[in-house]
Amino acid sequence: MRSPAAAPSIAGRCVEQIGTAQVSAIVTEEPDARPLDLDGTVDDESELRQWTVDGSFEFGGGTLYAAVVGNHIENSTVERDEFGFLIQGGLFLNEDWELMARYEWGDLDGAGTVSDDPSIVTPGVSRFFNRQGLKFTADVGYAFNEMDGAWGGASRGWRTDAIDEEGQLVLRTRLHLLF
Repeated sequence: MRSPAAAPSIAGRCVEQIGTAQVSAIVTEEPDARPLDLDGTVDDESELRQWTVDGSFEFGGGTLYAAVVGNHIENSTVERDEFGFLIQGGLFLNEDWELMARYEWGDLDGAGTVSDDPSIVTPGVSRFFNRQGLKFTADVGYAFNEMDGAWGGASRGWRTDAIDEEGQLVLRTRLHLLF
């Protein structure tokens, strides 16, 4: 909860459409974000800056998407820069089937993580029904490095590995309904 005298959030967004390509950038800053300090108390001198740059491109039956995201967190006990990126491509085999692949990497700058930075590759397939009104997707993700508590967790689809374990595999399915 913010105090009444807290400084306002600052945000900026830029989106550019060029033919079948789109590039966007977003930057936000909260001078009094008030995240918890390492000892669990609220730090009144905290700053949070977040940014993302992403782009997508569609071409003759295929798509390409890439994103880079970051956080800068600063308070009286810590200053860290979190960073990550992903690149994803898809190729339609016909009107009903799409193959896709994604690579992800992230760095929390030591924030509660003891493992290496995650490096994940994910191939998958999508089946479209009813002229893309219904989509079923299945993918298999492989994490090359250990997934610790900072990266793992049921909501993310990954389990937290035991110390010195690595090479986790996850199978996900999704059903998307557009109405």
